[in-house]
Amino acid sequence: MNWTNRLSQLALVALLLVSCTTSTNPSLYPNPSAATSTFTVTPAKIDSELDIQAIQKIEGEDSQIKYADRADFSLPYLSDVSLSTYETDSRYYTLDDQTHQIIAIEPKNMPSGSEGLSMQELEKLAREMIALASPEINLDTLTPKHGSKIGTYFFHWEDRTRSFVEGDRSYPCAQVGLTGKGELLNYINTLPMSR
Repeated sequence: MNWTNRLSQLALVALLLVSCTTSTNPSLYPNPSAATSTFTVTPAKIDSELDIQAIQKIEGEDSQIKYADRADFSLPYLSDVSLSTYETDSRYYTLDDQTHQIIAIEPKNMPSGSEGLSMQELEKLAREMIALASPEINLDTLTPKHGSKIGTYFFHWEDRTRSFVEGDRSYPCAQVGLTGKGELLNYINTLPMSR
């Protein structure tokens, strides 16, 4: 495994988690050039049966799931969050070590954005992904903030009843990014990490 590439991928997860919030205080977030320093990689193996079961709900029980690495999130406002990353043939999964909830899903090979499905069809796919990855989330109780950018679509729901960062106006969220064909670009769930 190329650790430089994995660190870059972990930095991307960190940036996606940060982008999932809507803070009005930019000093709370790291700049992209410092993103690789926000993680400490520990080569210890943490094969958690609960993590594997969560991934199997999406990939299927016969899927090959292997532990990739452990990342200790060391952003100032999430210093107590410990994440583990697993990989399957086609995706990386990042899970919270304490709750065993899926925090992020990224494809190994990023699909290209293109048109094909309607916004309603894409939102239905996003809702299905959230229901599969995090069945405890009730999207009807969250505030939608959807968007699109050059053939990519982001379905974003925020919990505006609590803060992601205490004392700030950032909100925990669930987000699914899809191409116009419905291919997964990313899945982010910061709801379990809110304070």
